[in-house]
Amino acid sequence: MPAVSAAACCAAATPANEVVEDLFGFLRVLGDGTILRSPAEPVFCPTTFPTSHPSVQWKEAVYDKAKNLRVRRRFGRVFVTGDSAGGTIAHHLAVRAGSAAAEPGETTTTDPVRVLGYVLMMPFFGGVRRTPSEAECPTEAFPNLDLVDRFWRLSLPAGSTRDHPASNPFGPDSPDLSSVDLRPVLVVAGGLDLIRDRTVDYAERLAAMGKPVELAEFAGKAHGFYLHEPGSEATGELIQAVARFVDGCVAATEAAA
Repeated sequence: MPAVSAAACCAAATPANEVVEDLFGFLRVLGDGTILRSPAEPVFCPTTFPTSHPSVQWKEAVYDKAKNLRVRRRFGRVFVTGDSAGGTIAHHLAVRAGSAAAEPGETTTTDPVRVLGYVLMMPFFGGVRRTPSEAECPTEAFPNLDLVDRFWRLSLPAGSTRDHPASNPFGPDSPDLSSVDLRPVLVVAGGLDLIRDRTVDYAERLAAMGKPVELAEFAGKAHGFYLHEPGSEATGELIQAVARFVDGCVAATEAAA
């Protein structure tokens, strides 16, 4: 596969080096630190549509006319959800929003947005200590331990371990969550997910701190099963769990108003 060097195009060609990291050919890291990326594919984003496919205005978008389900924006009823690495990002957002102290020049307020809850779907957490679900993960699984370790090596700052705060919410340098005013959190775990133990441990630790957290675990399901099995019974149960969580948060907020 052709690759484009991250170095300036005017720089002299460097001798071939050993590939020390190869992420499906999309990104390669050489022994001397050179990063090679595959050519970017064009993104199809049409600006015009034929008359047979007119553009849709948001005010016209209706999901279910019989139930009057429409697209509406309610800044006072916002829920943040993330899948896999997106779940990790949602965690950090929840911590930042619920922390009394902010970075210099920053604020923790989200006005006019009011977040009522967070849904972390199989959040991609890590750590130096191996959990049983990591150690026992079969090599044919996706993701497997080798791939997960590779992701962290490519994602974390140079010289960092998997206990970095970006990876491990309970690492030695991670913020103390006991003092964070967390909004309600729904955590989703899969019984066959390599990260299952970390996900369950995350929910159990939050619960021990008295945080409003719910855990929905799906036995026999792998990482991201709802993407690969959108019509399965388990995915339907997940949708119902999220709906109950959202309804509960809204009801609690209205009752407290």
